[in-house]
Amino acid sequence: MRRHSVFQAGLVGLVFAGVSTVMAAAPAPAAPTAWRTIPLGWLATAPPSTSDALDINDAGMVVGESYVGASRTHAFAWTPTGGMVDLGTLGGSISSAAAAGPDGTVLGTSSLPGDSTLDLFTWTVDEGMTSLGSLGGSSIAVLDMNATGAYTGGGTAQDGRQLSLDGSPHPGYGFSAFTALDSSTSWGTAINDAGTITGTALVDTGPAAVFHAYVTVAYGEADLGTLDSSPYGHSTAVDINNAGDPNHAAEVVIGNSSAGAAEHAFIWNDPTTGGGMHDLGTLGGSWSEAAAMNNSAEVTGLSATATGDTHAFYWSPAGGMVDLGTLGGSYSKGVAINDAGQIAGVAETSAGERHAFVWTTTTGMIDLGNGAGKMSEVTDINSKGQVIGSSWTPAFRSRQAVLWTPVTADIPPEAPTDPSIGESSTDLVVSWVDRSQFETGFEIERARWTGTEWSEWFASSAPANATSWTDPSLPDGKYAYLVRSYNPAGVSSWVVATIVHSTAAAPPTAPTTLQIDDNGSDLHLTWSDRSADELGFEIMRTRLVTGEWSEWTAWATDRNAQTFVDAALDPGTYAYLIRSYNAVGSSGWTVVVIDHPPVTAIPAAPTDLMLDDLGWGVAVGWSDRSDNESIFEIERATYDETTGTWGSWTSWLADHNQTDWTDWTAPSGTYAYLVRATNSLGSSEWLVGTIVHMAVME
Repeated sequence: MRRHSVFQAGLVGLVFAGVSTVMAAAPAPAAPTAWRTIPLGWLATAPPSTSDALDINDAGMVVGESYVGASRTHAFAWTPTGGMVDLGTLGGSISSAAAAGPDGTVLGTSSLPGDSTLDLFTWTVDEGMTSLGSLGGSSIAVLDMNATGAYTGGGTAQDGRQLSLDGSPHPGYGFSAFTALDSSTSWGTAINDAGTITGTALVDTGPAAVFHAYVTVAYGEADLGTLDSSPYGHSTAVDINNAGDPNHAAEVVIGNSSAGAAEHAFIWNDPTTGGGMHDLGTLGGSWSEAAAMNNSAEVTGLSATATGDTHAFYWSPAGGMVDLGTLGGSYSKGVAINDAGQIAGVAETSAGERHAFVWTTTTGMIDLGNGAGKMSEVTDINSKGQVIGSSWTPAFRSRQAVLWTPVTADIPPEAPTDPSIGESSTDLVVSWVDRSQFETGFEIERARWTGTEWSEWFASSAPANATSWTDPSLPDGKYAYLVRSYNPAGVSSWVVATIVHSTAAAPPTAPTTLQIDDNGSDLHLTWSDRSADELGFEIMRTRLVTGEWSEWTAWATDRNAQTFVDAALDPGTYAYLIRSYNAVGSSGWTVVVIDHPPVTAIPAAPTDLMLDDLGWGVAVGWSDRSDNESIFEIERATYDETTGTWGSWTSWLADHNQTDWTDWTAPSGTYAYLVRATNSLGSSEWLVGTIVHMAVME
């Protein structure tokens, strides 16, 4: 059975104590001895910040509320795969999620625009947040949801009465409110799977108005009375279990009642104690308080001891009340109990810290630690033994929701962190921080960078709790190591570290005898490797374009390589540069220049010269009659009418295959333009034309 304390400060004008959720019976999990601590984070990470976990379902979905800044809190839902998600609001600035249904439906409360009133909401992944309305007053809250999705709680009506809720599991059907025990003040605390509600109502006993626990029955509500039968006595309901009886004859209720001068935990309608309201007693002190019950009518809570300390207790119909002890301090309390009999709570250590714990009859009290901070609080436990709560560090003024999950929970282990690689001679030592408490072991993979891809994958493993692994006798190279934890439920994410491992004391020797074989389409490069300690080779290619080397392209090859293929290359004049490198530095470049494809004759001359006066320039065009030119040479001469000669020669270059060019520099005048094709063997004849150019806006 689950129990979650709902604190909706600022949302609800009431404080509802003793809140619980009934769980269907579940098989007892294996008895784990270690729990993994998972801090759930915040919606606003800048300190100080807060988040509180209020409920967990059997799928491990956690809901609650978190600070988002500017004095606002929002409801959240957390899952192992999706992390913490902000559920938003219904237009106001604050919201809180109170219950997570078995199908992932979330119930909670949100303020409306202006923050003066509250509505209940339902939230799903597909539909988001939807309002369920209110009772017309300013406050409303869900305090419990059963396995079918039905819920109970309380709220204020428009006329100021405080009513109990009976909510439908089907959105759209809404909820009803009732005046329990004909009272103007009541709330529903818990609802079982049969829909029976137990809660607390203010009743008039004649001489006094006092709170009495109630339970719904076929004809209305039954007043459970008090332990001391005094007209001034009071009682409050905390939890109800599943009866499986449509007449509600076997349902058991627990709560707390006045018993003379002090308050005692009670159980009601338990056949082993004779039915009616029965006092659970104390641990030797004056008072006790019930907190939660499972479907076997096993109860947990806290009680004063004979020495005046406060200790958690376990009560069973067969054995009565048992002191659970502490973790070395003077305080402990039981908060929640599931159908396997696992009790979750908080206990004080000898150092004065409060740690979460899990207790069973076979293992006793197991310290779950203090979460992510210095002190812990516990809210709930599900059927898998997963515990939720919060931890806080007073110095940082931050409180954070926490999930403690046992080794038997169906959740993969937490990933290791802070991977690093150290060198020891030819060995590499991979280290990490183990963040999981229940991994079966670690998977390790290694890959080497070949210049173009990670290759040569190698897999190994390390045992549980390991924090390092040694990879012996590796040759020089750039390596990546990937580490992840695993257990039967799955694997964590990978963490990765890389290192350049080199024993070189100086840069490598440059390669020599670079040769290029041109087959007309591809260029095949070969060279002699003159170094024994390079990590690889860098190759660069550039093309000669209009007299300048441009269109640079770079590649890398693996160590010991002596060949490279440059495929499907366009014709042109190219330079290839190659050098070797290691961790210390790089060698000098080895360079070869080549015409591609190989040139066997000078190019044919261009034809069909066309000159066009554009006003602001002269457009020059021609037909390319060659397939082996590297460039076109263009020259311009100016006609001097005084001397009758051509002079003032100016030259330009155009790229191979180019068939047009524009002269933007010519003033008005008479010009001759000459174009010819050129390659490494020579040049064609000049193609010549003249034009009278009238420049615009000289």
